Amino acid sequence: MKKVSVILTTYNAEAFLQRTLDSIFGQEGLGTVFDLELIAVDDYSSDGTTGILARYGIEYLRPSFKAGGPNVGRNMGLRRATGQYICIMDHDDEWHPRKTIAQLPLLEKAPIVSCGYTINDTHTG
Repeated sequence: MKKVSVILTTYNAEAFLQRTLDSIFGQEGLGTVFDLELIAVDDYSSDGTTGILARYGIEYLRPSFKAGGPNVGRNMGLRRATGQYICIMDHDDEWHPRKTIAQLPLLEKAPIVSCGYTINDTHTG
């Protein structure tokens, strides 16, 4: 079974993180078509972000200094990743339930696969 490493960078993500994690762990095919390795890197959040990670049993890394952006965390995650495939996710992203299973066949054909996104503005609809 293929392993997908998900690098999730967080900073003061308390308002979004539950939805983000639910979308990661709710992927169709998880555990039957592919395994998942979640690597969370928190940039010294001052809200309840790390508590949410702990409730899921997710250990997280921290840079040796406050990075002020996701790239340091992404690089830390890349060094730690052991999956055949790597996905990078921000703390306020939400994946479609079929995202990973739909991308896996494409990953066999290309070294990098990118996808589009949709922005849902909850204030304007």
